[in-house]
Amino acid sequence: MNAYFLDRHNFAPFGIEHWLMVTAYSFVAIYLIYYCQKSANPQQYRRPLIWFLGFITLLQLAKPFIRLHYGMFDIKDDLPFHLCNMLPLLMWVAVASGSRFWFSVVSFWIIIGTTQSLITPTVTETFPHYESIRYWTVHFGLTFTALFGWIVFKWLPSYKVALQSLLLLNVMALGMYMINLGLDSNYWYLRGKPAEDTALSVLWPWPYYLLQLEAIALLSFLALVAIIKKLNKN
Repeated sequence: MNAYFLDRHNFAPFGIEHWLMVTAYSFVAIYLIYYCQKSANPQQYRRPLIWFLGFITLLQLAKPFIRLHYGMFDIKDDLPFHLCNMLPLLMWVAVASGSRFWFSVVSFWIIIGTTQSLITPTVTETFPHYESIRYWTVHFGLTFTALFGWIVFKWLPSYKVALQSLLLLNVMALGMYMINLGLDSNYWYLRGKPAEDTALSVLWPWPYYLLQLEAIALLSFLALVAIIKKLNKN
């Protein structure tokens, strides 16, 4: 049983398992969206989606307790304070409440917070380790939910919400930076780039890459709205 939870650090980014995970999860997501978008009553899928988001929220929140149980807990890294760790609960609230505004806000955060994590993952464990299952299920689950809302529910974002989303993200980042100072941690990678090779590795050194991320986020949010609006017209 310990083999499913203890650190082994044997995952290789861009290796066979990486692409198998991306392919398998993508196939399931595409199939479900294709099947459900043909329904005459797409709102019937809200309840199953709420249950799914509840599952990945629990899967995410279990991490610090598992690491604490096995004596591996590190307050500087294992609290659910990274953006991707917070998003399952935030998206669960958005979908459960039926708030299109909050769904759009969280969806923008998902695009900037999880998409690059699928391409340049920071996971260190291979399947069937808990950390591998948690990482891929949470990140793909969030991306799937955002796409599902846009395509199946037609909960479409707007330029105004895109700007509001970026503003709220900056307010949260300021609060997280203060927490980092108190814990001497690096949640949200606000005090330095991750040790692993990720999309952040090609950006400027700290703190200048934070300015690049602001520009990338703004352009990504606006481009996303433009693409969705164009596709919806067609």
